[in-house]
Amino acid sequence: MTPFRKAVLDDGTKKTRYDLLQMFKRRFDIAKSDLNTTSIHTPSMKQLEEMFQNNILNAECYMNDKYQVNVYRNEKADFMVLHENLKGKMTYLSIKRLDKQSIHDWRELMDIKNTLTSPEQEAVELYPAEWRRVDTANQYHLFVFPKGFAPAFGYMERLVDTTERKGGINKAGQRGS
Repeated sequence: MTPFRKAVLDDGTKKTRYDLLQMFKRRFDIAKSDLNTTSIHTPSMKQLEEMFQNNILNAECYMNDKYQVNVYRNEKADFMVLHENLKGKMTYLSIKRLDKQSIHDWRELMDIKNTLTSPEQEAVELYPAEWRRVDTANQYHLFVFPKGFAPAFGYMERLVDTTERKGGINKAGQRGS
């Protein structure tokens, strides 16, 4: 991959502004109901419009020879953050290949996360419940926690095998350092 460079966001969506606002509102309503909690606030239509204008349209956009990444930092990520205690603290990375193909080499996603946020921050890729599934494009989403925050799961030490291996899953050059 070549280094990322700053670019201009062009989402190319065919959805109307109203459609997008309704999608955001529905996300908050469903989460509030499903989680049976009052810690999730459903924004008003005016707040949704502000989110769209201030966040979606003002994302940082980066491109290289293979990927486009829209970066939403802190408050700009709040439209994807449902719990109040993480609002204003998360980074949301929306990642797609320029050729619109699927990704799934996690090492490339790890490199993107490290390059555009920090090697010291942890991120997750969410595989949601079926009722929250959004599958309209080969687009991938990483939710990056604030520095110093570690989720309550995962390995507690580093273990990376850098041995070059030929073919299949352990192909040469696949392993990082």
